[in-house]
Amino acid sequence: MKLAISTLFLLAALHSPAHSQGILYDDFSSGTLDPLKWTERSDTEGNPLVSVYGVSDGVYHTAQPSAANGVIQLEMTHAFQAGEAVEFDATINAAAGNRKIRLNVNNWPTNLGYDSPSCGIGVAIGYWNEPTCVPAALATYHIRVEFNGDGTINAIFEKDGVAYSWNGLLPHPGVIGSPPFFTYETPVTFGVESRSGHNGTFDVDFDNFVIFPAEPVPNGEATWSSIKSRFAHVSKSRN
Repeated sequence: MKLAISTLFLLAALHSPAHSQGILYDDFSSGTLDPLKWTERSDTEGNPLVSVYGVSDGVYHTAQPSAANGVIQLEMTHAFQAGEAVEFDATINAAAGNRKIRLNVNNWPTNLGYDSPSCGIGVAIGYWNEPTCVPAALATYHIRVEFNGDGTINAIFEKDGVAYSWNGLLPHPGVIGSPPFFTYETPVTFGVESRSGHNGTFDVDFDNFVIFPAEPVPNGEATWSSIKSRFAHVSKSRN
């Protein structure tokens, strides 16, 4: 697995002219979770769900107020094709002990960075017996995930105008922290996870999920309702 780590300015990393126009997927302004867009679940390890999760005050709110193992995965129903990307915000309001925000592809943690000499717990935000690759703070992170045609992903985490970016393969399911690694075949699903360990607590909000299609969006199609028919996960029964 080849891992590239760089620090770059937000304008250069996230707003390149090569990126297509983004389509708002969900900002949770409806006050309820849309089951046609989202799935909530535990992780592949079968950990218990956290104490608090769901749409509240216009965000998707997750929290584990008392120290305990817990997890909540929020997975998009959209099937991502090669060349597409997703961006969203993650706000850490409180955190202590072992806790992290982690990315998932096909309901499996990406864990990019496990072979990086700079951090041993992979590309996540938080702390898990040691610092994660992305410096943790009580702040809002803007996150972009790009699905490449070569079966790798790019993950970009921005905070305060500086971004941390990785490119790499995914660990093979069932093998965490060591080879073999594998490339994926699109389409794939994507989700984000809030996780606490035995001594961990957190309060984290997610918001403003935007999909970037592989091709430019025609004028007049700037909302999810007007563009959703172009995406693979939408069936006639969902229209």
